[in-house]
Amino acid sequence: QTCKDMAKALLKGNAEPSMCVSYMRKLATKKANAMLKSIPSAMVMLDKQLNILETNEAFVKMFVDEDKDIYLSNPQKLIGLPIEKFFEAEKLFASVLNSGQEIQKENYRFKNKCYELHVFPIEPTVSIGAVITDMTTANHSREMVAKKAKEVIDKNISTVQQIACLLGEHMVETETILNTIASEYNQGQE
Repeated sequence: QTCKDMAKALLKGNAEPSMCVSYMRKLATKKANAMLKSIPSAMVMLDKQLNILETNEAFVKMFVDEDKDIYLSNPQKLIGLPIEKFFEAEKLFASVLNSGQEIQKENYRFKNKCYELHVFPIEPTVSIGAVITDMTTANHSREMVAKKAKEVIDKNISTVQQIACLLGEHMVETETILNTIASEYNQGQE
C-alpha cells in the first residue's frame, strides 16, 4: 500500500493514522529519541566502520572534550565521526559487530575512570549499540557511604564507652555511699 492509497483510505474512513507505516515509524523514532535523551548512561550506536550513527547527551558529557557546547546543543553533529575519537574500545566493538554476540564488560578502564559496558548487535555485521555507565562516581559514592557508616560506628562506640565509664564511676560512688551507710547503721546498732 502506498502513501497515496493510505491517504484515500483515511479520507474514506476505512483506515486510521496508526495503520500508516511511515506514521508509526516516525512515532517510534520520536519515542526512541526521547528515551535515548533521558537515559543517564552514555548510549551510542555505531555502523560497521565504527562511526557514530546515534548518541545521547550523556555520551557528549562523558566523552567529548573539545567543542562540548557545540555537540551538547546538537548531538547530531557527532554522526559519522569515528568512535575512537571519543572512546577507545574498538576491539570490543569490532568483536560484537563480527560475532553478533553481546558483551557485558565491568570495570573497563579508560582515562582514569571505570566504566561498565554493554555492547550489543543491532543488525549483525551492520550496526551495534553500546550503553556505557560511569562506575567511578558509583564507586566513589559507595566509599563515601562506607566512610560515613564507619564514622557513625566509631562515634557510637565512643559514646557507649563514655556511658560505661560514667556508669562504672556512678556504681563505685553508689557502692561507697551504701557501704558507708551500712557501716554507720551497723555501728549504730551495736
